[in-house]
Amino acid sequence: MSWIKPAKFQLASPDKMEELIKQLVQANVQQQMAHSEAMQAQQQTNDLLLQQIKALRETPTVVTQLQPAARERVRTALRKLTAEDDVEAFLAVFERTAEREGLQHDQWAEVVAPFLTGDALKAYFDLTQEDALDYKKLKGEILARMGVNVYVRAQRVYQWGFVESRAARSQAYDLLHLVKRWLQPETLTPAQIVERVVVDRFVRTLPVAIQCWVGQGDPGNLDQLVGLVERYIATQDFVRDCTPTRKPPRPSPPLAVTEEKP
Repeated sequence: MSWIKPAKFQLASPDKMEELIKQLVQANVQQQMAHSEAMQAQQQTNDLLLQQIKALRETPTVVTQLQPAARERVRTALRKLTAEDDVEAFLAVFERTAEREGLQHDQWAEVVAPFLTGDALKAYFDLTQEDALDYKKLKGEILARMGVNVYVRAQRVYQWGFVESRAARSQAYDLLHLVKRWLQPETLTPAQIVERVVVDRFVRTLPVAIQCWVGQGDPGNLDQLVGLVERYIATQDFVRDCTPTRKPPRPSPPLAVTEEKP
């Protein structure tokens, strides 16, 4: 049986051990210095970012600086609303002008208010101070006060007619604008547009009395419309059942015919 002799390990000399320890210490010091420099660079980067954020908060943006000039240009382009003006067209012109000039949306109501008159101006003053500064709420109140709703817009579409003395292209675009105001493709989805057409057609086939009832409810969708119609029919049935039926008056007995004696 053969034996394998273990390898002999020779210990390094004291000089070599000292040199090895020095190298390890130097490598550790260099690693710590590199880490310290990296941390210092990161801190400088963070300080620079904080300075930039502070500068952005304190310095007015270009948009803010342009707001007074934009408001003035919008006011110059507008004129007072008159009783003969189409209020929807007036507001559409204002909105396009405000968008073109880059006017912030939260300032629209404040800018357009001095140009309102009549019922539109009353609508502005009847709102609370907070709602009067909200252009969307102000516009909705003005249109409601002026009697402009979905049914009125639809009626304008149906009342449109071609006039031979006017340019065909101009009339075609007039009809296009009327349909857009009614169906509002910029805000409604295709499904909502179809539903609006169905609601309008449904209402126009109802009896006049039910149409008046539905108009007071101002349904916003098909389910609300059907609910109003069902409520009207149920109410009429209830009234009919509660009203006592009158019996026809009995005919008076025939008069006796007496023969005259000669």
